[in-house]
Amino acid sequence: MKYIHSSALTLLLPLLLVGCDFPTNLSTNAATTTQLEYIEVSGLGEIEATADRFQIRASAEARGQETAALKAAVDQKIDAATSKLSTLGITPSDIRALSLNMQPEWQWQPKRQLVGYQAQRELIIEIDSLATYTKALQVLTDAGIANIRPGESHISNTDALAEQALQLAVQNAQRKARILAQSAGRTLGKALVIQESSTHNGMPAPVMMMEASTQSDSFYSAGTSTISRNVSVRFKLD
Repeated sequence: MKYIHSSALTLLLPLLLVGCDFPTNLSTNAATTTQLEYIEVSGLGEIEATADRFQIRASAEARGQETAALKAAVDQKIDAATSKLSTLGITPSDIRALSLNMQPEWQWQPKRQLVGYQAQRELIIEIDSLATYTKALQVLTDAGIANIRPGESHISNTDALAEQALQLAVQNAQRKARILAQSAGRTLGKALVIQESSTHNGMPAPVMMMEASTQSDSFYSAGTSTISRNVSVRFKLD
């Protein structure tokens, strides 16, 4: 049997201890990572838009005993109205006539009794200028259409205006980020992430503006709306 001298063990143990340190250093280096520095800001872009498409809703009505005569009277008013509207450049594709609505009318005292019928047919008219809109109101009145009310108004080029608002929102975010970076003594880098959300306020109907003196001084004003786009942008800090 062979024996190892104790002095040899003394020399071997330090070598084993040094070898154990090597993998520990590798693990520490692998855990070390470089974190990306960035700044995140929001941006708002707004475009004020004026309505250029207008709607009128009007109803032709008649009351009487004979349903056939009532239908003829309502149709006559509708035909007269559409004919006069065509002189303003309003085409048949801009006019939609709904179905005839016939409702009985009752007398309740001293007892329930049918006294006649009410016939009604509604027109929905789309108009592409405010000047034509005011003229159309007068044309409908002259044609015997008594129940006239303004409908919705629209912006025809909404998509193009929304794109402009989106560009303004990104520019707004970039300006804010640059100010913050410079204030902190840093340089603004490229955009890393851009997220967009949008809002679009509904269009009001055209509003009649009336002078205090006389009704003849009245005029209509197109409604306006603000098209907004919001973005959140993350910029790299150099």
